[in-house]
Amino acid sequence: MRNAFQRSVPPLAAPVLAAFLIGAVLAGPGAVRPARAQNNPAAAAAPTFGMIDVGKILNDSKARQAAATELQQFQQALVGILRRMDQGTARFLEEAEVMELGKLYEKTAQTDADKKRISDLEQKGDLSKGQLTRLQNVASPTPEQNKELQDLADRQEKGAAHLQKYADSLDKQLKDRERSINTKMMDDVKTAVAKVAKQKNLAAVFTGDVAIYAPVDITNDVLKEINK
Repeated sequence: MRNAFQRSVPPLAAPVLAAFLIGAVLAGPGAVRPARAQNNPAAAAAPTFGMIDVGKILNDSKARQAAATELQQFQQALVGILRRMDQGTARFLEEAEVMELGKLYEKTAQTDADKKRISDLEQKGDLSKGQLTRLQNVASPTPEQNKELQDLADRQEKGAAHLQKYADSLDKQLKDRERSINTKMMDDVKTAVAKVAKQKNLAAVFTGDVAIYAPVDITNDVLKEINK
């Protein structure tokens, strides 16, 4: 069966931010507006723009390092569950039973009822596997034994497909967790950028993809804010 977790956990990459303004924009409620000249209220001062290196912020942030560790541990837990399913007798269970057993394995705090159900499902698989082994060792099986042998072999083959479907569900869990972590991190970055931009009275903040140069680079200030 293809192992959906043979791939290593990819690094938490910074989402594409091309053409994206972080922080305040020039118009709209709450926007940071450039200060007007004191001696000539009608003459507006030139707006000051800032820029950030999102990749540096994410790579050097404490939150990113903690998130990478969390994701790695989550992946290892899922791999352990899948290995337990694959090496056991879950191949002889029905699809609903395979999914149920996997969900029970996933529970960090199993009740007595959970443990009883796990034992029942494992015993059911063990019985089928044992019967298959016995029939395979019969020198001259009867027609009835041949039919039972074929039924068990078919069940085992279908069970492999059921396990693959369960493996795919674990892979989705891993991707969802990674997506959630990335979203949370980017929300934190945008909050920090908005705070620093307001402190420095910046009209807008761009990423390096958008602006090759801006007079104020607030990358380190944002990094300090995130790492507080």
